[in-house]
Amino acid sequence: MKTTNKIITLLLFCILFSQVVFADGMIHIYDKDMWSLYPEEQQLVAINYENGYENMLISININEDIYGEKAVWVFPVPAEPEKVVIDIYKGFPRLYGKDVDSEFKDTIRTVGWSLAGYSTFPIGLYFVLFGRVAYWRGSSAIAQELKLDDGITIHETVEKMGITSELITTKNRAALDSYLLSKGLEFPSDSMYIIEEYVGEEYSFVISYISNLAEFKQQTQINYGTRYGSVTEFPLGVFVKFPCEKIYFPLKPTSVYGSQRIPILMYVVGHVTPILYKEIKQDADVVYYMQQSYYPDNNLKDFFNNKDRIENFKYTKIKLNPPSKYLVEDLWIKRSAPLTISTKNFLIKTAWYWGILLYVLLSVAASLLSGFLSFMDQPLSRKKLVLFGLWNCLTFAGFGIASLFLKSKKLDPSIKEELKQKGIDVTVRDPRKILYVFLFYVFFLVFLLFTFLLLYFVI
Repeated sequence: MKTTNKIITLLLFCILFSQVVFADGMIHIYDKDMWSLYPEEQQLVAINYENGYENMLISININEDIYGEKAVWVFPVPAEPEKVVIDIYKGFPRLYGKDVDSEFKDTIRTVGWSLAGYSTFPIGLYFVLFGRVAYWRGSSAIAQELKLDDGITIHETVEKMGITSELITTKNRAALDSYLLSKGLEFPSDSMYIIEEYVGEEYSFVISYISNLAEFKQQTQINYGTRYGSVTEFPLGVFVKFPCEKIYFPLKPTSVYGSQRIPILMYVVGHVTPILYKEIKQDADVVYYMQQSYYPDNNLKDFFNNKDRIENFKYTKIKLNPPSKYLVEDLWIKRSAPLTISTKNFLIKTAWYWGILLYVLLSVAASLLSGFLSFMDQPLSRKKLVLFGLWNCLTFAGFGIASLFLKSKKLDPSIKEELKQKGIDVTVRDPRKILYVFLFYVFFLVFLLFTFLLLYFVI
């Protein structure tokens, strides 16, 4: 099998009489004995790639006014049927993470103000605690292998909430045509040629359709309130798990819509990097999110590989909205984050470590500079200035007290000995130390402000 054939190529066909449908690929409706292309509104997908397997969840949102009886989704999957898992989920995960850029800026503000408060006020040390709670809301499986006379093999059937999903394989176009016709489907030639590309290759097909509309509405209906009033939705999630080498998402099937813009909204677990080619780059938006912890809903545990809790949960939101004709290639996604995001993640995770290190380094730098300017006529040793700069770790008050013991001006030895013989203890006060302390306070605060502004606006 070719390399490209080892990655999923997902086509989604939704055939129904309804006002709003969210899907992936192409949408068709049946109207007066004719299948025609339906103006698709949005594609919503969740992907979790781990240990060589990709979990993909496609959410279809059918509004309350649906009255048709046919709805079919077709997923060609480049994997042997023995390695493909299918299921039907109710709804789609709701995410409440905070984007990395905002989290990073909050961290910079917190660490910066904390260090400034600690240095200027002995009792000014404080910690800003961030609390986040994330909630995601979220079969009768009949395992079988049934060979049909027309060349279609049904490997598995799942029935749930008025939906039926079948995992099938076929080796010729005629067999697939016959199977689709048995479901009452006959796609236009412009759409069918895309399916034909995968017939005869090492692909399995996941066929999902609404088999009982009344049961579907009853089992999947969700009511929730918004500031604009109550909303009723009938969400459907078609889930497929399969082995693959890279994260991949098909864009080319949507190109059949021509100049129409079809928003594609993807949520990928982890911080990843989509490879955006020139035709779609200017109409793409990638945002990185993070949550302190996440507890998967029981209905979504398969999607998260049966994890009960995920610490430091990260995900990437990819939104594409170019003219459909610009979708000339499929989307490849690197499993690593961009350098800027990786850097910010590291700085967020180690905030207090590098914050304290900066505090020490800036204290030393402020002491060296202020000492050089204050004692230009009689330079002090760098070692002495470094050690006195470290006294700032006990706040400005500690540094101020320590500066009293800074020996910056020496008395003539002969005069000192003469006074000592007379029993006179002389303390020499050096006005340059006052300048040294003042300049230290100024330079330290300026260095601190400049450093954190640089981190805040540049990184």
